Amino acid sequence: MHSIILRVLPFALALSLLSFPARGQFTRDEAANKKIRQAIDVHYLATEFEKAEGVLTGTITACAEKCSPQVLARAWMYVGVVRGSALNNMAGAKEAFAKAKALDPKVKLDAELATPETQKAFAEVAGGAEAAAPEAAPETAAAAPKEAAAPEGEATALECTPSVMEIETRRRIPVECKIGLEGGSLELRFKPAGEEWQSLAMNLHGESFRAEVPCDKTAVSGTFRLFVRAKDKSGDEVAAWGSKANPIQIALVESSAQEAPAFEGASAPPRCEAKEDCPPNFPGCNEKAAQACSDDSDCASGVCFDGKCTGDAAQGNAYRKNWIGLHVAQDLTFVGGTDICTQASQNDDSFACYYAGSRSGAYVDDPYPGTDTSSSLAFATTRVLVSYDRALSPKWLAGVRAGYAFGGGPPSGRDVVYDTEGRITEVVDEGLAFLPIHLEVRISHWFGADPLSKKGFRPYVHAGGGLAQVDAKVETPVRDCGLFAPRESAEYAACASGQIPSSEPGLQEVKLDAWKKLGQGFITAGGGAVYAFTEGLGLQLNLNLMLTLPVTGFVVEPSLGAVMGF
Repeated sequence: MHSIILRVLPFALALSLLSFPARGQFTRDEAANKKIRQAIDVHYLATEFEKAEGVLTGTITACAEKCSPQVLARAWMYVGVVRGSALNNMAGAKEAFAKAKALDPKVKLDAELATPETQKAFAEVAGGAEAAAPEAAPETAAAAPKEAAAPEGEATALECTPSVMEIETRRRIPVECKIGLEGGSLELRFKPAGEEWQSLAMNLHGESFRAEVPCDKTAVSGTFRLFVRAKDKSGDEVAAWGSKANPIQIALVESSAQEAPAFEGASAPPRCEAKEDCPPNFPGCNEKAAQACSDDSDCASGVCFDGKCTGDAAQGNAYRKNWIGLHVAQDLTFVGGTDICTQASQNDDSFACYYAGSRSGAYVDDPYPGTDTSSSLAFATTRVLVSYDRALSPKWLAGVRAGYAFGGGPPSGRDVVYDTEGRITEVVDEGLAFLPIHLEVRISHWFGADPLSKKGFRPYVHAGGGLAQVDAKVETPVRDCGLFAPRESAEYAACASGQIPSSEPGLQEVKLDAWKKLGQGFITAGGGAVYAFTEGLGLQLNLNLMLTLPVTGFVVEPSLGAVMGF
């Protein structure tokens, strides 16, 4: 016994090792089987046939190369069951069965759900036999037109085309009807797979009425339903081709051997180009753009597969490319220091000191030294900005901001004219004026799934730079040497150098506004978030962390505004 085990064990280990890569490759089998069971046990048994087909085909696409051929074949088998047994689309059923057999020749039909006609279709595909006409064929485009009851004593015949059973996806469907009717009207009603009923008025062209279903209504494979109603002058229905309860059914397939339909005497419309090389947001096609989900209700497509929505054409590709906004921004910066209103500080440290409340009374004397103004975060300039951002991709935007700043200070720097004895004869306030213009360029990166199309919070970070000046003021009390003694006197010099006691009588205190003037250029980094009320409208909170140049300073600039995408 032990010798047998020893001989068999190496082979068992080898087989196990060989199976590991295949198991590791097909990581979505379990999720796919759950979706297949959901499609059949929930939607199919609840007679939600189109939804069952949509879940199955969405699962097949979502699998990509990460589901085994056996699981894919099983899914295609059930697609064939839904199309054949529930939707009476035998051509579509055979197409699905053929795909199932190509993936797994051993795939078996679920006979409990398959009608005799569906079982026959499966057997024909499995045996390679030509498709035979069913004993009781459902009404299709090739079936005889169903006429509504004509008025008593009058027979109204309605003959319509196309007469094909299947048409390739992305083809316009020309519908043409002939009827002996004067002064009446014809209406085409159609229902693409997974959509609601829609209408087209049929226009008279020679002796026939014509309408054409556009390409965007035939982009998805499945059963396409339609019927035509004819009404007389009074609006009474006099004839019909199919009905809402029993419509004409055409299978939309990716490829077909049948001739494409055309209006009488015209060539068939060319097949429209696919909008995308691969369906958007399907796992295996564009993983990063797929929307996270917990169940089907989270997805516009109705299919949540392996934690991601499949088939949401609106996600990841249909995002708004252009964004405009209107914002209000508030600058804050740290202002303070020691002896900030001396003439040296005003000339070298970008301070401009004025008598409190004045914008023309420049302080040109020297204060008693040692005045310490504590550094604190002060409100500075306020800005109104407009913004434009262009999406370079679903997560990267490049943009500009432009606007006007309010609350800037008086000019910085001044020309003081002295006489030969050191007395001030003239003060010329022609220093550097405040620059109110704001110009900024930036690039931003947005986080999360579909950040430019989802509702709710859309966070981002950004970096950029531009042109702006930031002015902030702080009130500072000083002991004014100019009020203590004439500027040209020895007493003034002793005061300005701190050689007299600070308690000296006559050394009066005055209040000054010390303006710190930063800029006029800057670099910035920061972040923020948009709260999107709709896909294209939201409220934006932004934070700029600015380093001003060449007059260096650190500025915090929060802003709040509204943005709109188009």
